[in-house]
Amino acid sequence: MSLSKNALRLSVDIDLVYLPMKDRDEALKYISEALDAISADLKAAFKDIELTEAHNKA
Repeated sequence: MSLSKNALRLSVDIDLVYLPMKDRDEALKYISEALDAISADLKAAFKDIELTEAHNKA
């Protein structure tokens, strides 16, 4: 089955609570690595998945 541009899409926001007490820069590094791992797992599980990664520079 091929998907057209009119196909439904699912948008998901992931909110995280990061519990280890690290300084901000180190915490952001570990959070980024965790999100990269989630992205890689999704891409491996769903070959046709398209992910849009948004990185906030807060």
